[in-house]
Amino acid sequence: MNYRKRIKRLLSVPTYRTRLFFFVVLGGLVFFASLSVPDSVLKDILLQFAVVFIAVGLVDFVWEFLGGTQLELQMTHDFSEVDSKLDSIHRSLIVHSDIVDRNIGIERIWPKRGVWEHASVDGLAVWKDRVCRAKSVDIVSNTLYTRWFEDHGDDTSFAARFFRNVAHGSVARILIYDPHGDAVRWRAYHEKGVKGEMQHEIESTLVTIARYRETLADAARGNLQVRLTTEYYHLAQIIRADDKMLITIYLSGKSGTPCPTFQLTGPDTEHFRTYQEQIEILWRHGREVDDAEFRQILAQGQIQLRE
Repeated sequence: MNYRKRIKRLLSVPTYRTRLFFFVVLGGLVFFASLSVPDSVLKDILLQFAVVFIAVGLVDFVWEFLGGTQLELQMTHDFSEVDSKLDSIHRSLIVHSDIVDRNIGIERIWPKRGVWEHASVDGLAVWKDRVCRAKSVDIVSNTLYTRWFEDHGDDTSFAARFFRNVAHGSVARILIYDPHGDAVRWRAYHEKGVKGEMQHEIESTLVTIARYRETLADAARGNLQVRLTTEYYHLAQIIRADDKMLITIYLSGKSGTPCPTFQLTGPDTEHFRTYQEQIEILWRHGREVDDAEFRQILAQGQIQLRE
């Protein structure tokens, strides 16, 4: 924009035009008034006032001409953004302090389990490896079917690798819902899923476990314990592999995929101890699946395969 257009644009603004006119006219009037004053002291005072008024008007004109107001607005906006970012950093530091100083134990946080599954670091693939290499494993889950014991007879499947680890001395406890219990019926009802789907997934998980358990030596079978929840709700999926723990908080009316998920380190952190205690509480109230029931599950699975 050339100078003439810029000046014309400034003078076209009524409020600016009035302000400029006020200071220049007031300065001019004071200047002319000072010429008629015989007292030299008063005359100097009036002249100084006149210069100040005119100068204010000229400075205001130059400021607007150079885009000072826009620059001021931009600087205000920039400072506001900086302040917002500093506030965000401050809040982040508070959260960091809560996690570190209070020894909570949170290592990673994902907004949804679906996001965690595809994470390259500490995602589903990493956790499958972690569980299949751990010396000690605890799992509390609704069905433990999809992504875990959804076995396809592949030697590289999670189930196959998990049981190879058990055969080599890993100790594991698995707690899932009793497929015929009231607790799973209520959970399935609240998830509004396909009728009978959750119960079918649990039965499939138990058949897979029974089939692989049958291949273990008698001594190794004692390394794996399975219990079924009949009365308590599972408010979270909890998977512990040695001193790492994966938590998915189950939300009412939703499946596990959209639920918040986080990873803990332990064993001496607050959250790790809290969720380990939760495992023990649920485990004490679970119903043990003994050898006779495993044989019955395996036989039922073979019947289903023939059908």
